[in-house]
Amino acid sequence: MLNLSSQVERVSCARISRVAFILPVFATLATGCATSSVSAAEISMEQNTELTSEVSAKPVTTDSDADEEARSFQKQLWINPGFISLHFTKIEERNPLNLGFGAEWRFNEDTGVIAGTYVNSVRKQSTYGGVSWQPITLGATQLGAALGVIRGYPKLNHGGWIPMILPTLSYAYGRFGFNLVLVPPLGDKNVGSLSLQLKFKVW
Repeated sequence: MLNLSSQVERVSCARISRVAFILPVFATLATGCATSSVSAAEISMEQNTELTSEVSAKPVTTDSDADEEARSFQKQLWINPGFISLHFTKIEERNPLNLGFGAEWRFNEDTGVIAGTYVNSVRKQSTYGGVSWQPITLGATQLGAALGVIRGYPKLNHGGWIPMILPTLSYAYGRFGFNLVLVPPLGDKNVGSLSLQLKFKVW
């Protein structure tokens, strides 16, 4: 009986020792899991806070902002002394120095009213008026067309008014700029040209 009691006592002590060893391990693992859960929660909260800050920092563009930007454009008045023209044919002698006076009233970034007079390629006085529309902007360069009416070319409507649609390229730096105007050929009535127009901003 004594031996049996001693064996039972040893087995019980061994089990108790195992339990005493395992419990701290479980406690440590539980503590680690709890700590990991807290850390993960803190990281998630920090990421959400950073994301919210980034979203808040991004500017929101509204229609009212676009309207305000359009209203902030300062209207401009440009004047010019006419054109210098490079004609596409040498069959007939043409006047390359088309001196005169013109003006452009720019009331928004891509649209303006144009008018002027000059000595044309056949040395007759020409007058024009219309709208300059240049919707394509590449830095300080704008592309578009001049649309309107012009007169003074004897072979076109006997020198009377005719419609015009002329591709244009404009560049401006400060108060100075220039326009390149493409005049397409019209058979034997107009040889066509590439005309350079210097301009100066007065307001």
